[in-house]
Amino acid sequence: MNTANKILVQIVLAGLVATTYFMLTNSKEEVEPSAPKRGGYAETVSLQEKYESSKIPKAFFNVTSDISLGNSEKMLVFRFSELNCGSCVTREIRELRDFADKYGWERITFLATNSDKEALETYKRVSRIKTEVYNIDQHFFELDKELVDTPYMFVIDQDSTIKDLFISMKQDPDRSIEYFSSISRYFE
Repeated sequence: MNTANKILVQIVLAGLVATTYFMLTNSKEEVEPSAPKRGGYAETVSLQEKYESSKIPKAFFNVTSDISLGNSEKMLVFRFSELNCGSCVTREIRELRDFADKYGWERITFLATNSDKEALETYKRVSRIKTEVYNIDQHFFELDKELVDTPYMFVIDQDSTIKDLFISMKQDPDRSIEYFSSISRYFE
């Protein structure tokens, strides 16, 4: 056997030994169950359950000082950010316009995070939002710290508790229509 063949055999053997070692050392590790896929249905439902019935921060009423809720009044809060999926925000606002046409713009509070106040005003005008859009900090709610990249909404009343939390999912736009149908009972 010549020198070139000997070197080739040694390289192949070294590769086999390395592959065998890698397979043996990694096959003994226990496989942990994977976390829900980021942005997937399981994660979305998990977050909705985690934050359902949370109290609204007191700062909410400082920011929205012109809003007051009577004994039986409910309000839909729509939360979005310039960092959210743009098509998701647009889709939800389109559905919100239909909701507002039926129940009134005064029944919806828009909370946004946008570093450019002029751009937010332009967005409000172009989106035909006929009520105030409050510009708040990025981590205003505890849910905002979860890095959710889509808008979300919930219902509140005088007890200041989140009810019917809904996190938009870009891969399932029909959920939004179902959500608006399910919360209509609060506003009729």
